[in-house]
Amino acid sequence: SMIIQPFVENAIKHGLLHKTKGIKKVRIYFYLSDVFTCIITDNGIGLDASKEINEKKITKETSFSTNAIQERLALLKSYYNSDIGFVYEEVKEGTKVVLKIPFTR
Repeated sequence: SMIIQPFVENAIKHGLLHKTKGIKKVRIYFYLSDVFTCIITDNGIGLDASKEINEKKITKETSFSTNAIQERLALLKSYYNSDIGFVYEEVKEGTKVVLKIPFTR
């Protein structure tokens, strides 16, 4: 949960908060195969529009959640000695992030 939560928070704070029309949605899917996969999709304004808004802000601050995610993933990479990470995938509307974490039974 400490890894997934910042992505959900970002979907709400950076994607849905600025959406002005229509219903706001966040979908979270979990899959378990050789790795634990979490897919978080929102129908917000998308990565490019969110970056534009952040660039226009007077105070430029590093996102706490971004730093927290990077630190947590670095710890897990070290512990599991495995490639752990996330990617943003292009979607028609909003943002989609796919997070993969190795797991042992």
